[in-house]
Amino acid sequence: MNKYLIILTITILLSTAAPHAGQQSGMTFNGSMYTDLGLLHTVHSSSKDEADFAGMSLFSLNPKNANRTFGKVECLFDVIVPYGRTITRYVPEIDDSSDADQSLPDYYKIFSFGKTPVLFDLRKLYLSVYLPFADITMGRQIVNFGKGFVFSPIDVFSSVELYDINFRRRGSDIVDILVPFSAMAGIDLICEMPFLDESCSVAAKIYATLFDFDFSAVGIFRNNDKESDFENETVFGLTFKGDAAVGIYGEAVGHYINESKDLSFEGMLGADYSIKDRWYFICEYLYKQHDWTQSIWGEHNIFGSARFRINDITNISASIIYDFEKESTLGIAQFYYNILQNVNTIIYLQGSEAAGGKYLLYSARVEVKF
Repeated sequence: MNKYLIILTITILLSTAAPHAGQQSGMTFNGSMYTDLGLLHTVHSSSKDEADFAGMSLFSLNPKNANRTFGKVECLFDVIVPYGRTITRYVPEIDDSSDADQSLPDYYKIFSFGKTPVLFDLRKLYLSVYLPFADITMGRQIVNFGKGFVFSPIDVFSSVELYDINFRRRGSDIVDILVPFSAMAGIDLICEMPFLDESCSVAAKIYATLFDFDFSAVGIFRNNDKESDFENETVFGLTFKGDAAVGIYGEAVGHYINESKDLSFEGMLGADYSIKDRWYFICEYLYKQHDWTQSIWGEHNIFGSARFRINDITNISASIIYDFEKESTLGIAQFYYNILQNVNTIIYLQGSEAAGGKYLLYSARVEVKF
């Protein structure tokens, strides 16, 4: 964590450096804070059900440099305080031993109120430089390398937080070099920073727009460390996105395991559609060959989402993810209401059913944006 604090200090100094006369300088800040309060209902088949308090408070801050003529520096971090049963989602085991922080691979524990931790999550911290021939970015960034909203087999640089009600993605520590050939084509080169993690992925994507469709060809090499359960692999694939009465997009991906010489396939097909700027639909299907283990998903999986905008300040939505092989379900229903200009309330029901059990979370969120 110390290395990130050093990088954060350097980033702020760079972003506040004096620009040319007449140009805006300094930082811009925006963010949000919310509190979730809920009841977690755990259903047991052979014993009594359980009902436990669950909730969390989150403060998020997103500083950026104001003058972005020649580059951009951006930071995004969360300070999280989980309550009740939500604590186990972030910290499986809280104790006072010296190795307590080892259970926090993605979150840095600032301190604890008894067994209630206060966590720091650095989601973004990167510097981009705009050169005449390329855009170069270095640092932690949320990369949307593929086309999928939830299912994206070609996106090895970010993962979806499935239990977040907005399906946020996590970031990676990378170096990204984007070289445009024209306004409609180019090449994107990404490498994870190997000095921050022994595992490393290197990728190249050639992209172009043809007939109002975005196409890309991607090649990725994933070098896993010796302690990993996964073997090194080469990933290659194609992606597309465009409109044909409905918005359609997809990914076709091959995985070649270098040591065992195994070859497997993953494919994702998605569609989105809106009706009169009131109804919004997303549907995605993911197929994964059964013998490929480097994935959390089963062989056949589906994601569906629908949202109805009642008016400018109120909407309702629902989404579901179903894994046919593991017979597991994750779903959420939400009611959103904008009380004031920057104050929102969300009442939601989140549920999951799998071999490990079933739960329902009844919760309410109050959110303030600034």
